[in-house]
Amino acid sequence: DSDSFQPRIAFKTRYGLVASPFAEGSTVGTGDMAATNLNAASPGTNEYYRKVRIANLM
Repeated sequence: DSDSFQPRIAFKTRYGLVASPFAEGSTVGTGDMAATNLNAASPGTNEYYRKVRIANLM
C-alpha cells in the first residue's frame, strides 16, 4: 500500500493451518495441509520440510 508502506502480498494464516506454497514440489497445490504430510503412512512427501538425525553431538 503506498499510503501506509505495508506490503500487498501476504499469507493470511491467522486462524488456519496451511502448507507452504512451495511444499507441493513441481505440481500445483491448493495450499491445504494434506494428511500425507503429517503421518508416517507416507513419510517424506512434503518437499519443504526435512527431518534429520544428529548423532554424537557432544
